[in-house]
Amino acid sequence: MKIGKPHNKAVKNRQQAGWTSLRSAAYGRRYMANMNKIMSKLLIIAVLLLISTPSNADEPQSCLPVQKTKINTLFPGQPAEKLNTLTKPTKTSYGFGEDDGGTYKGTTFEYPEYKVEIVRGVIDSITLISPEYKWYKDIKIGMSRDRVRELLNKSLVAEGNSQDQYITCESTADVYAILDFTDQKLTKIILITDRP
Repeated sequence: MKIGKPHNKAVKNRQQAGWTSLRSAAYGRRYMANMNKIMSKLLIIAVLLLISTPSNADEPQSCLPVQKTKINTLFPGQPAEKLNTLTKPTKTSYGFGEDDGGTYKGTTFEYPEYKVEIVRGVIDSITLISPEYKWYKDIKIGMSRDRVRELLNKSLVAEGNSQDQYITCESTADVYAILDFTDQKLTKIILITDRP
């Protein structure tokens, strides 16, 4: 009998070990089956979201259409000759700068409501400074930051960590707007073209 007990105990241990490994294997198979179901559902949801999201491939790069990034009939990227249709500027100044295209000479023409900077024969930027002029969606200088953000909704994002400067889209866009705020009031709107 003494001989049988250890033998029986060893068999019992082996049987329990076998049962445990079978139970572990069954648990593992159920776990994998559940994970496969979950992953399949997630994949279906992702595909549906991708299909239902509208494509922006036909839209211009600018967050605001070019016709919205204009002041009067001017917008960045137009030939400098467009200024010939305006009244004489109140002030003209010159400067030099450097960008990826090399050294350039800039000319700034100031008018009562805005300033226009010309670089390489093209309108490079237009800076709105007058509170009398209403821009896109009637946004004007002096308006509160909260109201401007409400009007421009998702097309307006903070520049870096700043709460004083916002842009209407990524700086890689063809034409975009920079909005400067001081004490939560709009102080300047700069319409600018992306140049080399």
